[in-house]
Amino acid sequence: AGVAGGDGTANSGVKLMISVGFGDTATGGFAEALVYGADNGAQISSNSWGYTSPGVYGQAELDAIDYYNTKNGIVVFAAGNDNSESDFYPGFYDGVIAVAAVDVSGQRAGFSNYGDWIEIASQGVNVHSTMTSNSYGLASGTSMACPHVAGVLALGWSADPSLSKTDLLECMYSTAADIDPINGGYAGKLGAGMTDAEPFMQCVANGAPSTSPTVSKAPTTAAPSP
Repeated sequence: AGVAGGDGTANSGVKLMISVGFGDTATGGFAEALVYGADNGAQISSNSWGYTSPGVYGQAELDAIDYYNTKNGIVVFAAGNDNSESDFYPGFYDGVIAVAAVDVSGQRAGFSNYGDWIEIASQGVNVHSTMTSNSYGLASGTSMACPHVAGVLALGWSADPSLSKTDLLECMYSTAADIDPINGGYAGKLGAGMTDAEPFMQCVANGAPSTSPTVSKAPTTAAPSP
């Protein structure tokens, strides 16, 4: 909602279906939530969760992701906060858009997972958000970066609902800011770069991307620990 929240008037922003998989007494329902969303018209699924050990996954979740994709939806997942290149699922799965976290300058967050399985990066450091204490505050993690990507994609489809899934994603990738120059040792491991909504929307509207920027200045602040 922070990215695609509309202009403040009724029904101008993204419509949300919320599923809480981590309750006070039980955890679960992840696969069911994906299927429910797909069956009830959700076009983009934003998932700020993942398994905490590499190589671990639930087949039911992977099957649900595949099902969501058959409905022409897009499944976005946080890459994980283990500072690792290992195969952390479901972000590692081919059927999802894996999102790494960077700070506002485009520098990789020290906690963010990385690797050739990452599709894109977005801001996940000191993000202003709602808190469980009925207030607002700052939070960091790939779980904060993931909904930024989902929101940008929602903006794109709101501008052109007829655009194909393939073309929508190509616009996002082709207009992402090149952050390899300021991420020594992680070149090619942060996906297409850092999401940039303005040139992305130009691409959606015009059918061709504007020139994507290259981030070349050294960051002025270090990414904090999660």
